[in-house]
Amino acid sequence: MTPILNWIKAHLIIVIMCAIAVIVLPVVLYASSSWNASIANEIKKRVNEQDQRMTRVSSAQIVVKPLAPGARSVETSMALNARMLEEYQAVRQAIKADATALERWVVDVNRAGKETQLVPGLLPEPSRVQMNELPFRIHGAYIRSHEDLLRNSGAGMPLAPELVQEQLIEFERNFRRTQFNVGSEVTLTDTERTKLREAMTARRLAIYAQAAQEHSVFADIRVFNLDPWPDQKAPDKFRWYEWQHTYWLNSDIMAAIRRANTVDGERTPVFGDPSSVVKRIVNILPERLYPTSVTEESVRRATEQAPSGAPEGGFGGMEGGFGGMEGGMEGVSFSKMGAFETPSNERGSSSSGSAAAPSATSYADPNQPFPTDYSKSISGRSARTGLYDMRTVKVTLVVDSRRLQHLFDAFHTTNFMSVVGFRSMPVDVTAELAQGFYYGADPVILVELDIESLWLRDWTVDLMPPIVREHFGIQEKSPQG
Repeated sequence: MTPILNWIKAHLIIVIMCAIAVIVLPVVLYASSSWNASIANEIKKRVNEQDQRMTRVSSAQIVVKPLAPGARSVETSMALNARMLEEYQAVRQAIKADATALERWVVDVNRAGKETQLVPGLLPEPSRVQMNELPFRIHGAYIRSHEDLLRNSGAGMPLAPELVQEQLIEFERNFRRTQFNVGSEVTLTDTERTKLREAMTARRLAIYAQAAQEHSVFADIRVFNLDPWPDQKAPDKFRWYEWQHTYWLNSDIMAAIRRANTVDGERTPVFGDPSSVVKRIVNILPERLYPTSVTEESVRRATEQAPSGAPEGGFGGMEGGFGGMEGGMEGVSFSKMGAFETPSNERGSSSSGSAAAPSATSYADPNQPFPTDYSKSISGRSARTGLYDMRTVKVTLVVDSRRLQHLFDAFHTTNFMSVVGFRSMPVDVTAELAQGFYYGADPVILVELDIESLWLRDWTVDLMPPIVREHFGIQEKSPQG
């Protein structure tokens, strides 16, 4: 044992180094194995990340959104590259340009011919100085503007009965003198009386026919059912906007009737060849924008009582029935099923609707497809959206029964109007003729049309008085627009 110890002492460094080698080698082998696994995991992680990036690039999801809310988007997967990105940007820019141009065109069509106010400077709100004058002028301008609509449409009425009678008396006097050589005091024979009666009938029809050739359609100011108003009292802002909006609506109705009564650019008469499609306007009754109970005072009172949000309130439906036709059709109205009945309400009454401003949340989101409700209209449209106001109007006409499609086309191609309801009944031509309404040989019927008319808020909101915007739940525009 001693020689071994002596040798270890003599070679101590060698012995220590051998011991270290024996101890360290397993540790190094274990550490090396751990380091290899860590490096391999890191490399594998980087490879996976790069693979995912390449996968995303090679199968990028490209989405081209549609113009109309609710329409299908164009979606596809493809590899990204500079050319593809340029084309995608060009497509998006083209769609944006098309949408902008379409929006501008739609607004221009809806606003065409509506640039002049009934009283310039009254809407949306006159200055403090003008408040003492302009409101008093609005009703007179409202009446005169509708008289202009009739005049521009070639509308008129038959001769008054007393004027017709004067002409017939003069005709009889001349006929007796020229045909029988007798005066009015001489009694005629039976044969002479028959001949005179036939001549008087023919003359009466000739008088009616002459009047029918002078007009494109029979109508007078009463067909519009315009609101009366006392001159000594200034109307409030709700009436200003109601009358202005109703004038726009009636302007489109009359424009459609003019279009129906135009052939090759020329206006046709009630009687003649060619003759007009619309022989007589019996009634034009638009739905109100809001009930007559809605006033500045009522809205302010409702706002004070419910400052955090107004209770739900409707716009008020179609108020009242139809004004009567003269003669044999006086006091008649259409029911939804096509039967006729006597109207029970006056247009100016307000039996429904709240004076409070409707909540803004009751309007449809313009960025989403509007929900449809076919229980009230075949169009499914709602009168309350954030993009437009829809007004319905019932139009009663005497028309040529052979050319109804021409009438429908005239309405459908005038602004944004749609015929969504139609009812008809025969016309008592004899009773009409007794009132001077001569339609010639054309077969005529009485029709009632339900018409929906859309008014875009892109431009109408700029003319709404602030309190009207408040009633409709419209937010004030920000300075940035």
